[in-house]
Amino acid sequence: MLDDNDRARTASVNHFYGAGPADPRLYHLVIDTTRPPVPATVELIVVAARAF
Repeated sequence: MLDDNDRARTASVNHFYGAGPADPRLYHLVIDTTRPPVPATVELIVVAARAF
């Protein structure tokens, strides 16, 4: 069921945006949250949100 949902979401993004959901051009901010500590990640998001 999870794989079916992933395929459906991928098809939807591809249909409407002509790109895959992993395409970073679709996002304003991409953070690898496995690297920085949680407080640093939160601060990155806050600073980015205030910039917009």
